[in-house]
Amino acid sequence: MHWIIFKIFFKVGLFTIGGGYAMLPALQAELTKNCLLTDEECLDAISLVNGLPGPLVVTGATFMGYKMRGFTGACAAVLGAVLPSIIVILGISMLFSSFMGSIWVRSFFSGARPAVCALILYSAVRMAKQAKLSVWYNSALAIATLVAVRALGVPHAIVIASAACAGIATGFAKKKQEGDDESAH
Repeated sequence: MHWIIFKIFFKVGLFTIGGGYAMLPALQAELTKNCLLTDEECLDAISLVNGLPGPLVVTGATFMGYKMRGFTGACAAVLGAVLPSIIVILGISMLFSSFMGSIWVRSFFSGARPAVCALILYSAVRMAKQAKLSVWYNSALAIATLVAVRALGVPHAIVIASAACAGIATGFAKKKQEGDDESAH
């Protein structure tokens, strides 16, 4: 099982350009295809690790790996996620300065940037569906989060913690209302 976790994170880390957000759709697809996590568990993990310090890929791999197989699963996932970057960066750093002016290198990055943006957008749309943004409350919370981060400059961790508290409060209010409705019958 640890080898499977390592291979999935390594493969996604090796073939994804653009960082943690670009990795999300591929990682979610691989983990659900192999029945290691559900879509909902992936979304929960992504929601949680967005508010944690450190690179998204490391915090995400740690959380998801731990959820699958405890401490050793977390180690396998993190190693699998970061090893490709280490190998590629070492290789590139040895050759980069001599090839950066190359039309091929510039063309590569010119083509890769829009693809990375599309992968990030795909991930956002998929997460929005699973977060049930069609529900007015969830849409309002998403818009308020966007405004808080983009327009007001509120740190991500504070916004996520605030949204989580709002979700908890809403959950308790719904539970209380359901209890009141049942006692009225």
